[in-house]
Amino acid sequence: MAELKGKCLCGKIRYEYNGAMGNLVHCHCSRCRKWHGAAFRSRIVVKQDGYRLIQGQEYLAQYQATPNVIKTFCKNCGSSLATIYPLRDNLLGLPIAGCEGKLDRYQEFHIFTDSKAQWWQITDDSLQYKALPANKEIVHCIND
Repeated sequence: MAELKGKCLCGKIRYEYNGAMGNLVHCHCSRCRKWHGAAFRSRIVVKQDGYRLIQGQEYLAQYQATPNVIKTFCKNCGSSLATIYPLRDNLLGLPIAGCEGKLDRYQEFHIFTDSKAQWWQITDDSLQYKALPANKEIVHCIND
């Protein structure tokens, strides 16, 4: 069980999470790179019922990235926050950059490495998948 707290860059939005979490996924697809303004996006999947917005609801905005993905962000500073998966009951994607607390990393891996930024080199020993892994569920699973 993890106990995380997080906030956006300006601090107007604050959240907490208590519960089991999924694998640590580093996504190198072009959408994630653009959304996060970085070489890749690092996130965990959490249970929606363990996530609580404790401050700043009025600053929370949404962007429908695809029919199956809704991105949330702070209207004031632009920080990316939770990703909502409408077709995945009770799951959220939580970017770890805004989190404080201990992460229970069961597995850590990179996905969409064929799409990674040409200027970035992956230097850790984590598994790498050129696209989605054959077992797609490891990307959206909760490790109870």
